Amino acid sequence: KGRGSRLSRSLAIFPPFVIAFVLTLLALPLIGGLAAYAFFAADLPTPQDLAKDPLAQSTKVYDRTGTTLLYQFEVERREIVTLGDVPQVLIDATIATEDKTFWTNPGVDVLGIARALYSDLTRRGTGQGGASTITQQLVKQRIVGGEVTIQRKIREAILAIQVTRTYSKREILELYFNQIYYGNQAYGVKAAAQTYFGRSDLKQLTLAEAALLAGLPQSPSVLDPSKAENAERALERRANVLGLMEDVGSITAEERAKAEAEPVKTIGPQATTIKAPHFVFKVRDQLTEILGGDESAVTRGGFRVITTLDVAKQDIAERQVREWVTKLHERNVWNAALVSIDPKTGEILSYV
Repeated sequence: KGRGSRLSRSLAIFPPFVIAFVLTLLALPLIGGLAAYAFFAADLPTPQDLAKDPLAQSTKVYDRTGTTLLYQFEVERREIVTLGDVPQVLIDATIATEDKTFWTNPGVDVLGIARALYSDLTRRGTGQGGASTITQQLVKQRIVGGEVTIQRKIREAILAIQVTRTYSKREILELYFNQIYYGNQAYGVKAAAQTYFGRSDLKQLTLAEAALLAGLPQSPSVLDPSKAENAERALERRANVLGLMEDVGSITAEERAKAEAEPVKTIGPQATTIKAPHFVFKVRDQLTEILGGDESAVTRGGFRVITTLDVAKQDIAERQVREWVTKLHERNVWNAALVSIDPKTGEILSYV
């Protein structure tokens, strides 16, 4: 009470307009910050938009047994996984590389932003990566886009904070692992593991393989380990990731050394093959009709389609057509067709 009285007496010596002016000056930064926030947040998408539209997934077409893949329709090669499918070693590698404060930051890394600004202003690389957190990368890929402007970065940061308040860290990480691009048309970590290492089970990834995958999103085309010209860069990037993992205590020095000594073995992108092409495209047309005429529903829907095709009979049909067309070339025959149908069910067994 005494201190309050003394403060009142001290302020009394100043005219009211002076006090008002000083208080206004003190409030300006806060007012300016609130005005800036209101300006950039005015037309922002909502955090709920992050999980609103389903991710595009490949639609796979199989034979009648459901075991032989005939073809897959896709705009993005992707298979959805849960965070429980992702091994801890890959989670640790990704967080150490992309966002070491992920579990504790509010969606943005203030120190990371300051570090990136310092690097840009002094043109000195820090070796710590960019200022974008995992949440910001997800927001950029999923909602705000990649336009290179200060306004976009501010919107991205605001939305990343809102997303962190809306979703748990595990939910954000799961969305990230399914969204991010790893090169060679592989979207999401499962497609990446299949593309580079032929692994459908992510739990089979070694430390060296996990470190290599975690390093790819920074620059997928330049770091693509399946290309001979990128081999040295891929090794350097993997070593960098392993070093970051050791720095944060995810692995020991011995584990790092062992992983660095492991040669890079990738299967490389596989050539896209199609079995029974005319049949497969008839299936696509029928599926499009079933789905209301929306062809994008086929290429993005992630369906598993079991057809009536008998692969053994299809092989016989294709061989017969080739042989007879060849025999009849002298009679100016160059094309033929063959369809076999089960008369009891109407099912198409082969189609050439």
